[in-house]
Amino acid sequence: MFKVGVMGKTQRGVALLMVVVTVAIISAIAIAMVTDQTFLLRRIQNTIVVDTAVQYGLGGEQMAALALQWDSDNSEADGYGEVWLTPQQYPVDEGMLSGAIGTPQGRFNLNNLLDASGKVQPNEQAALERLLTVLNVSKVWVPALIDWMDSDQTVNPNGAEDGVYQSLEKPYLAANRPLRSVQELRMIQGVTEEVYERLAPFVTALPTGTPLNVNFASAEVLAAYLPEMAVPSARKLVEELRESMAEDEEQFKQKAGSFDWDEVPQWGVQSQYFDINMTVVLGGTEVRLYSVLNRNSGGDVSIVRRGRGLQ
Repeated sequence: MFKVGVMGKTQRGVALLMVVVTVAIISAIAIAMVTDQTFLLRRIQNTIVVDTAVQYGLGGEQMAALALQWDSDNSEADGYGEVWLTPQQYPVDEGMLSGAIGTPQGRFNLNNLLDASGKVQPNEQAALERLLTVLNVSKVWVPALIDWMDSDQTVNPNGAEDGVYQSLEKPYLAANRPLRSVQELRMIQGVTEEVYERLAPFVTALPTGTPLNVNFASAEVLAAYLPEMAVPSARKLVEELRESMAEDEEQFKQKAGSFDWDEVPQWGVQSQYFDINMTVVLGGTEVRLYSVLNRNSGGDVSIVRRGRGLQ
């Protein structure tokens, strides 16, 4: 009887333990399911917010396009003081859409280095090298940039083609095409992070070659474009242009002074490319969007690219 009693108690203990373990497992599964459902609901909510923000962003693009079309019909030049430069805010359902239009054509377009046939443009290369001198950063990597963009595998002096990049720990190939982003500079032989951080605010990578819009250029870029113009003189010129933009090329020449204009890379007083940075706040969630627009000579505006974040 004693042994039977012990076995009965043991069986009851095992049964109780199994119940406890089963309850624990079921509870863990239930908690995991609730947690997964919570995460899923949050992901769905975030997706809805982002999708809604993108739709508002598309509306912002259309408003910007209308403003730029109006400007094309009413102005022959683009510069500081333009109506389209004024940042805008619009209330939306449970939030706010804010945005600002700018133009990247006040910066040196790296894709100007080569013409449509892939030939180096000496005036553009000279301007880039002067800009690097003004910024006090190395210019030894410029031939590598040209090699990165041209379509051949001929290595320029101090340049770099596929052989150099394939020998790296994480190998890749030269692009052999125009730059698609300024960030692409980080991949080019000789461009250190210090060089990139110093140079990036003064350059752009537009889809096509473009004239510099001198009305929006910084003192550093103007000093690079206008041979023998010192940075202090360029700063005075920038201040004058911000107070009263050049309405045409002759007016800019009068403001700038006497130069050998044949040595100056392509420039003008109009912009063809514009960027929009938008912020949409919905229910406490902030979504940042950007778009790049092109305005042709007829004033028609098209979207070049768009994405998340800031341009």
